[in-house]
Amino acid sequence: MTSYQSIPIDQIDATELARPIDSTRVEVLARLIDARGLQQPVGVVADEEQFVLVFGAHRLEAAKSLGWTDIDARVCEIEELADPDQCTIDRVMENLGRGELNALERAEHLDALKRAYAAVYPTPKHGGDRKSKDAQDQVAMFAIRSEMAEKCGLSDRAIRMAIAICKGLHVTTRYKIHGTWLASHQAGLKLLSEQNPIIQGNILDILFAENPKETTVADALTRAKGEQKKPQHEKRLATVQDYMGRMKPVERTAIFQTFEDEVRDFAEAKGWL
Repeated sequence: MTSYQSIPIDQIDATELARPIDSTRVEVLARLIDARGLQQPVGVVADEEQFVLVFGAHRLEAAKSLGWTDIDARVCEIEELADPDQCTIDRVMENLGRGELNALERAEHLDALKRAYAAVYPTPKHGGDRKSKDAQDQVAMFAIRSEMAEKCGLSDRAIRMAIAICKGLHVTTRYKIHGTWLASHQAGLKLLSEQNPIIQGNILDILFAENPKETTVADALTRAKGEQKKPQHEKRLATVQDYMGRMKPVERTAIFQTFEDEVRDFAEAKGWL
C-alpha cells in the first residue's frame, strides 16, 4: 500500500534516474519551493534501510540546495520494488504527465516506457523471435498510446516518432546534446537520428564549435557531407513542395484560390489558356 510521510533526504538513493539533472531547473524549483513550499511530494520505494527514488529528482535536488534534511514523499511498499519495470513506468509517466520535458528528454522517456511496458506485459512467443518481438512491441505501443492520449495528449504518430529519434541517436550523441538548444528542436533531432553515428558526431562538431559556421542540423549535414549548401530560395521552394505534396486536394485548391491571379498569369504565359 502506498503511504505518505516525511523521510530523511540522506536515506534516498537517486542514482537510477530517467534523465540527467538540469541545474537551471533545480535553481528555479528551489526558488519556488522556498517561496511556496513543496507542492508535490517526491516518489520513492522502500528498499530495506533506505528508499529508491522513483520520480521527483529535480525537486529532491532543489530541497538539498535549500539545506533541507527531510522531504515529503509518496512511499511504496517493498514488494513493489520487485518489479523495477513497473517503477520505470510510474516514474516516466509522472514526468511525461507534467509536460516539462524537452524533445530529447521526451524521446528518451517514451523509449524507456516502451521497453518497460514490453517487460511488464509480455506476449507469448509464437513462431520466430522476430514475430514475437514485433507483437510485444505492438502491445507496448497500444498501452503507451492509451495512457499518453489520456495523460498528455500525445498521438500515436508523435509517440512513434519520438521513440524512433531515441533509437536512432547514438548514446554519445544524446549525451552531447543534453543541455543544448538542440535538445528542444525535434525536427533537428529527427534528421540527426537518421544519420549514422559518425555523421552524427561530425554534425555536432560543426554545430557546437566555438564559432559555428552552421546553425541548423540540415546545413551542418550538408557541410559534413562536403556538399554545396542550397541557396535560401531553393530551401523555401523545397519546403513548399514538401508541404503541398502532403496536402489534401481541397487544401491545395484553397492555396490556388488565394493566389488565383498569379496562377492565371502563369497559365497564360505557358499557353495553357
